[in-house]
Amino acid sequence: MIGALLLALAIQPSAIPAVTPATAWRPAPSGTVVSRPLTDTIHVLAERVEIVRTAYGVPHILADDLKAMGFGLGYVQSEDYSISIAVGMIRSRGTLARHLGADELDADFVARDVHARAVATFHRLDPRTRDVYDGFAEGVNHYIRLHPDAFPSWVTPDFTGIDALARDVQTWSRRDAARFVAQFDAPEANRDPAIRPPPEQSFTLDGSNAWAFHGTRTASGHTILLRNPHLRWDGDHDLLSRPSGTVDYLADDGATALETRTSWSTPHGPVIHRTGEHVYLLKDPRDGEFRRGEQFLRMMMTRTFDEWLQVMRMRAHPTSNFTYADRAGNIAHYYNARLPLLPHPVTGDTAAVAVTSADIWSELVPWATLPLYINPPGGYVQQANDPPDYTNLNVPLDRDTVPHNLPERRLRLRSQLSLELAARAGDRLTLEDVVELKHSPRVLMAERVVDELVTAAGGEADPGLAEAVAVLEAWDRRAAADSRGAVLFERWAAAYFAAVADSLRWREPWDPSNPVTTPNGLGDEGAAVEALGWAVGSLREEGIPLDAPWGDIHRVIRGNVNAPVSGCPPTLGCFRVLMFEPTEDGRRAANRGDSWVLLVEFGDVPRAYTVLAYGQTARSGAPHYADQAAMFARGELKRVAWTEVEIRAAAIRRYRPGEEAGGRG
Repeated sequence: MIGALLLALAIQPSAIPAVTPATAWRPAPSGTVVSRPLTDTIHVLAERVEIVRTAYGVPHILADDLKAMGFGLGYVQSEDYSISIAVGMIRSRGTLARHLGADELDADFVARDVHARAVATFHRLDPRTRDVYDGFAEGVNHYIRLHPDAFPSWVTPDFTGIDALARDVQTWSRRDAARFVAQFDAPEANRDPAIRPPPEQSFTLDGSNAWAFHGTRTASGHTILLRNPHLRWDGDHDLLSRPSGTVDYLADDGATALETRTSWSTPHGPVIHRTGEHVYLLKDPRDGEFRRGEQFLRMMMTRTFDEWLQVMRMRAHPTSNFTYADRAGNIAHYYNARLPLLPHPVTGDTAAVAVTSADIWSELVPWATLPLYINPPGGYVQQANDPPDYTNLNVPLDRDTVPHNLPERRLRLRSQLSLELAARAGDRLTLEDVVELKHSPRVLMAERVVDELVTAAGGEADPGLAEAVAVLEAWDRRAAADSRGAVLFERWAAAYFAAVADSLRWREPWDPSNPVTTPNGLGDEGAAVEALGWAVGSLREEGIPLDAPWGDIHRVIRGNVNAPVSGCPPTLGCFRVLMFEPTEDGRRAANRGDSWVLLVEFGDVPRAYTVLAYGQTARSGAPHYADQAAMFARGELKRVAWTEVEIRAAAIRRYRPGEEAGGRG
């Protein structure tokens, strides 16, 4: 469990006083600030922002100040995503169940606690950040007022900056809590292979890819940055308190109903489990952090690397690592985490026993102890969602210099391919070269096991296995759209991973002393051959040829686009990450993974390419709903209009929020 800590408290309430939280940076409050709808400044805000839409509907917001910028952002998001933005704001208040029914109750109970935190902390934000949140809320309100027919009657334009802030307030992890309780209640079940997740689940690892190349590695001498997130496309009262919460919701008969729930909490964190001997708490260092938006704003406004590093000390967004490049020639990777400074050994997913407050952490590890790579030898940094030990192969992390509760060292196949592509790409890289590298269709797992699989299955008399062996022998070990063999290999890998325990899958397990050449080989050849037989039968049952081109089965399907695509799930070792869901015709449609891709070269004027796989708008049938989908499927990107001159030259529509299309054009 990363970031949170489970505590098993012996029930001795008199021995556990409240813990004083660690001191954190905050702007000095200048008085009480109340966020409210800006109905008296609607016209003024709209006049202070111009929206310029360029090709593919990309919005550029030209604003006089930060409040106007936030206003423009709220407005264009509402244009492109309509009711979902307003519903998200209602959800942040914890009042969605009163409109959509009991299915939203769980989320509402959580959201009301989070919203209360937003109410209590809004005045503590930097005034510039409050301006952005207030402006955003009023931009959404403005759109609703002008387009009432696009919304249900229960969506009213009364959102405030507090509602917007609540979307950024972090809370303790219910997922971590549920996982712990499940293990506590049925520890043997977790070792039972019969309940191992199905193959489809074992191949859906989220994350992102990032590279930064130093000028010594590029043809222009300028730094190059890649950012590529993977997203879904669509006890005793002295010790414990029992806060009660009541949420109103829309009942099946159309009437308003109420539900009251009681939960236990302590000054140290929420109670997630109780026995006759212990109370189990989850003390999560993310819980209650409200400055995520403020940190992002301050990051965007920095002008030097030193300023950027100073902002990183806020540690207000612990769910992302940060890869950096700038025009001055710096590259960096900062492993961002809110790790607690533990007064006891690391417990992993088990609970630490606390008898007194001295057994409970009360502050974070020092910022200076977190891994930070600045301009390392070799001229690159990379991150593909593994711990930072191998951000750069020339300077492996010294574990004696970092907190002992850093996640355990590992380097999965996607990270290994990322390292190989980045480290061996040459020293005269152009931005276009990096675009090509990013779209590599190599399947690293196949490079490690296919030869042994072919040998193991080659002597089998089954004609189906013989055909499969021939297909795999001829395969180029890639998940390119035209590759023949990847479909069969993916089906085999899912079966093999489901049948064989983690520790037995590889002939050579992963070895930190050989981090980029292991794991390697088949750990169980018999199971591998059986899995190949199952894969053959499975594909034939679905009417799919064993040598079907990858892109015949794996598609980008959006609007009127139905195109073959390269890329595969990260567990297979692809850097071009895509996950898929079945379609009615037996194919697989991309639904997660590479979502938007951005590459920037930091010259005097930045040069950049980008693509947004699912398009600029969620409005099906709109012009920009699917106009980037085919481009994405082909592995192509579009140029970014960076300067104001470039933006205006590329404009296809210019307007102020609320004007008719082209009204200022």
